[in-house]
Amino acid sequence: METLEEKIRRVTKEKVAIEPYNPMWPLMFKDEKEHLLSNLPNGLIKRIEHFGSTAVPGLSAKPIIDILVEVTSLEETKKEIAPRGVSTSLS
Repeated sequence: METLEEKIRRVTKEKVAIEPYNPMWPLMFKDEKEHLLSNLPNGLIKRIEHFGSTAVPGLSAKPIIDILVEVTSLEETKKEIAPRGVSTSLS
């Protein structure tokens, strides 16, 4: 496991690429949202939102689509989604 010092060293060496606004970002989010909805358990997903800098029209940003998935139950999410190998930040 990476130590805090190792992580700090790695992160401070990473290059951050800021790109001009890309009108494809909302379409990329829409495609991913549809993919998530078709693969995640029905009834567990409350909403899926595009947030962060790529969600702001006209704003230059890191070309990373940030997606927030709101669920109806964290306990059910741990049972239904986490075992599928989906990366989560649930604790």
